[in-house]
Amino acid sequence: MLPEIFPTRNKGKMNIASTSDYNVALAEFEQLALAGQKENMLRLIELRNAIDGYENAQGHEPAFPTSYAGRLELEMFKHRLKQKQLAVILGIPESRLSEILCGKRTPSLELVKKMHTELHIPANELLSLQ
Repeated sequence: MLPEIFPTRNKGKMNIASTSDYNVALAEFEQLALAGQKENMLRLIELRNAIDGYENAQGHEPAFPTSYAGRLELEMFKHRLKQKQLAVILGIPESRLSEILCGKRTPSLELVKKMHTELHIPANELLSLQ
């Protein structure tokens, strides 16, 4: 049974209605996650979904990258890659990748093609980057 702080349910889904509900949900999520018990998994998933829904409704989504450097950093984060590993995947020297990430250099057309083929970044996204 859900605590009374979450009175709003939509088709069996928990909805967070206020900032105080959100803070309570975050605290409960952290406590359950730190306990690391498998029997808490369903509750953790329910809390995760409710927290995510509240954050999205409040406009807490991160802005999508508008630069090649930002998009490469996002890929590094998503795939838990280090700069050296990404350089190997893209077939470029680590120093060149570093210059691109620092904004000192723009990627060549060949590198943009590799970002599409190796990292599976949609071409339309790559064409919109600066």
